[in-house]
Amino acid sequence: MGVPPAQPQKKNSMMWGVIAIALAAGGWYYYHNQQQTQTPANNPTQPATVPQPAGAPPQPATPVQPGGPGPGGPNAALVQAQQWSSQEEPANGYVQVQSGKWVNGSNVSIQSAVLECDQYNANQAVLAQNQTNLTLSNPPLVPGNNATFGPFNAGQIVQGVNSVNCGIIAVTPAN
Repeated sequence: MGVPPAQPQKKNSMMWGVIAIALAAGGWYYYHNQQQTQTPANNPTQPATVPQPAGAPPQPATPVQPGGPGPGGPNAALVQAQQWSSQEEPANGYVQVQSGKWVNGSNVSIQSAVLECDQYNANQAVLAQNQTNLTLSNPPLVPGNNATFGPFNAGQIVQGVNSVNCGIIAVTPAN
């Protein structure tokens, strides 16, 4: 008596079909997920970054100094000489500027200044710009001196804000 010959193993074509479908679905998901998370080079909804020559005034979306090109108008050189430092914190739906300190680094006495606080999203695009007049209790602010400011609100917090930057964008020299 002999052992019957071994039957060839049946291929489970259904299992291979399921694996093929799962791989195709995984590849489709990966491809479409990658397309959504990568930003194209010429995305019209994102502002273009224009390289600036050395020493050029900052542009509006540059978090280094708020304000438009050539902030300060006719007093741009005086604006560039002003220094502002503060901490910005959320407070009851507003951007609250705390520990504000303005230093007059120019050689001219300054009567008043305009502080701009810009709110940026994660891509450093400007979401909101709020301006506040800085008035002094004992004007003018003479060269080399500083003025400090208690907490004050600088605009409502907008949706999607990631960071805030404040800076002096205009000054009025003393007569």
